[in-house]
Amino acid sequence: MAGTKLLRGNYSVYAFFPEAIANWAAPTGTALQAAITAGLGFDISCAITDDSVSINLTDSDTDDSLSICDIGNVSTPTFFNYEVTFDSFRNGPVAAGAQVAVYEIPVNLFSGADKPYYIVTRIGPAQGTALAAGQIVNIFGVNTDYPTDVLGDGENILFGSRFKPSGQVYTNATLA
Repeated sequence: MAGTKLLRGNYSVYAFFPEAIANWAAPTGTALQAAITAGLGFDISCAITDDSVSINLTDSDTDDSLSICDIGNVSTPTFFNYEVTFDSFRNGPVAAGAQVAVYEIPVNLFSGADKPYYIVTRIGPAQGTALAAGQIVNIFGVNTDYPTDVLGDGENILFGSRFKPSGQVYTNATLA
């Protein structure tokens, strides 16, 4: 896909409870889609603001220890570091018995600290397309941090979801 530009509608973000699937190192499209149906996963793409998304790998930690065989400097990656933050729109309280609007899903899921989740991103298929075998996803294990209200003069109040990495990251995973 080098040189290809994708439209915004081709980027999806999902939040899953850890128990949604048994093996996060080998996800299947069927299992992820079943988790969404069972209420263990959520497509939160339409709630997230376009300019606030930062879900990606950052610089890896490295070790520069030398062995007696090394001639020059070495730098060996030791840990993959990543960051997950985004801001989302919010509606306000939902009436009792009413269906929760997509804007309230991040507020309901990510309020409070130290709740474990997996944030899954998918690039390519149109947003809203079911997760399926052959699609490529990135999976980031996180724990919630304290959220923030994002305030701007004359702007909507946004919900700032902030996360701490759990150390479990699977990039470019092809769904079985």
